[in-house]
Amino acid sequence: MATATYRFIVPGRYIGQTVTVFDQATNAQVASGAVGSDGVYSVALTQGDYYATTPDGRYIDADSQGASDSDAASVIKAQQSATYAGQPGLTMALLGDSQTNQNSFTSANNVQYNGNLWVYTSGQGFWTWANAYLGQRFTQVKASEANWEFGDSGLTAAQILSGGHVDAVIAAKPAWCHYMAGTNDIFADGLDGPATFARNQTNVAKLIAAGIRVVVGTILPRQTQNANQATAVRVANKKMIDWAATQRNVVVNDWHMTLVDAATGNGKAVYFADGVHPFGAGASRMGYALAKVLEPITPKSDRQIGLSGLLGLTQPLQAGTAGVFGGGNAAGGSGQLATGVTCYVNTGVTVVASKVARTDLIPGEWQQLQMTSAATGAYNYTMRNSNAGVDWQAGDTVYAEVEYQTDAAAWNANQLSVTVRALPNDIRVDAAGNTSDTTLYQPVVSQGVMRTPNLVIPSGTAYVRVDVNCGGGTHTLRVGRMQLYKV
Repeated sequence: MATATYRFIVPGRYIGQTVTVFDQATNAQVASGAVGSDGVYSVALTQGDYYATTPDGRYIDADSQGASDSDAASVIKAQQSATYAGQPGLTMALLGDSQTNQNSFTSANNVQYNGNLWVYTSGQGFWTWANAYLGQRFTQVKASEANWEFGDSGLTAAQILSGGHVDAVIAAKPAWCHYMAGTNDIFADGLDGPATFARNQTNVAKLIAAGIRVVVGTILPRQTQNANQATAVRVANKKMIDWAATQRNVVVNDWHMTLVDAATGNGKAVYFADGVHPFGAGASRMGYALAKVLEPITPKSDRQIGLSGLLGLTQPLQAGTAGVFGGGNAAGGSGQLATGVTCYVNTGVTVVASKVARTDLIPGEWQQLQMTSAATGAYNYTMRNSNAGVDWQAGDTVYAEVEYQTDAAAWNANQLSVTVRALPNDIRVDAAGNTSDTTLYQPVVSQGVMRTPNLVIPSGTAYVRVDVNCGGGTHTLRVGRMQLYKV
């Protein structure tokens, strides 16, 4: 096979140090040598894709194949690649098995999205809560509109690699990737901790070699696991933590202990739907752990909710007091609601509404809603746009964003979601739909912004409505800026 000269250009502090070269496809070592006084290590190799690592774990992409050492333009290009590759960005891909794939769902049985799909981000998904807590800081890079996450249910780490899922993430070019795998390697393939770690290490190394920053979620405990399986999980996680500490562009999201039952060392039942996949209670704990990893290493952004959109300017800022209660138990609501709002109250629910001043320099008010009954029902806090043919028409694509806060005191809610609904046919998309029967972890919903998936408005729609749904137990919720956008 033909050979070519590959150059690896590194910062000056590595001059004289040894770099090691690996094959991108196999991660096998193919060469090593000292960096020259010009900051370049050159080596002749069979034509292919290669990367190098420095002694402290920094990854360097190869310069263009077969380039001449005197090719100044190529040298500058490689220097720029080494300088800027892997810089912080705000796009995130999610890669893993079913524990990752439950962050969103589609249903072909509902004519609700793109003509035949209903898509919702799930309250049983860790990313739903993490990105909401972070104020929608990240834009998710989707595998497809029907399947947002990369990977698939039941996959081992080896199958994630052999099935092309790692390559699919690389081709999508996210700035970040959250990677979690290994549970099926241990519980289905019967692997031990070191072997499971090795599989995960191969996948993560390939992602970071492509310039993607990787957040590795540690393997979760299961509600039912034998001693060997529990040990394998702990060993695989510990080896990943130790290895990641030596790597550039890798950070570990060690959320394993957030779901452990202290009495057994296994997964705590209340956090899981089936002993393996988290309920909303478990997913919200996971989301908080992930958000706390990402919060200090990524820049904060304000979503500018309320500046323009289909709900106008003043209504999304919770202005006025002319709103009304409705639904089968309108008498269960009392107090002041923002103008243009209808709050639908379920049977057995008692809600007290009040206006709270903002103290963060943003105009408008918070609409506070206190559910004081212990009922399992909920309420819908809603705003609508009925200007069909003026502000919107059938075929338009819309989505909503809602800012919120909650209080830790007397928090017993198990559902908090935002929905865009095309009525009267009630075609909908949801953010944080399908939560759980157990209380959500309050710190992760103490603040945040929810964003719904896109909804294509179907024919026959009379009005488009944004709902904030909260309930399942006593709580205090404050709704801030709230807007409906047309794409």
